Amino acid sequence: MYGYPVPPFADDILCGRGQVDEYCNFGAYLDQSIFGREVYNDYEYTYMFAPTDPEGIFTTLSAFINVFNGMFYSLLMKYNTKRFQGDKSSLLIMWSLLTIVLILIGYETSAIGDVINKKRWSVSFAFVTSGISGTALCLCLIFVDILDRPWIKNIVIQPFLWLGMNPLFIYILMMSYEELINENIFFNVNGEKTSLWDYLY
Repeated sequence: MYGYPVPPFADDILCGRGQVDEYCNFGAYLDQSIFGREVYNDYEYTYMFAPTDPEGIFTTLSAFINVFNGMFYSLLMKYNTKRFQGDKSSLLIMWSLLTIVLILIGYETSAIGDVINKKRWSVSFAFVTSGISGTALCLCLIFVDILDRPWIKNIVIQPFLWLGMNPLFIYILMMSYEELINENIFFNVNGEKTSLWDYLY
């Protein structure tokens, strides 16, 4: 992302090495070079190599960081089962240390120049979000397994279980909600027609 000299996009837009702005970035340049600009022929991509596709070829490489970190949490749980007979406090210590390391790596990577950026799924973003997921995992371990209260298992976590078992439905519901308030609900703000989505945003 920072090493390849991206060729000039137009006469008035000079790119080069180490640029990750909306006009010049290697991820979008690679995608458009392979698939052609017509694939990205909408308002967002017509005039620029916009870094707004985290599912691009190059940006998918940094998404592997999340996958491997998730696998590492699972391997620690497996190791804990063999070594400590499934002791939950030792597992919490291992997961907490891993979480702290991931967040520190993410912020250090951000400090040296690879800013936390979801739109291009930067390496720092992948590490920080892995650490945030690890934090949530540690909290679940504390509240569900270590505290081990029946009212937590029978009442508090039931909505989360439903969400975890129905992610596709939640995604479709979220997209439908966005379309509803973005395309169908409008009102005037200072004399301009504004969608509820834009107003809330």
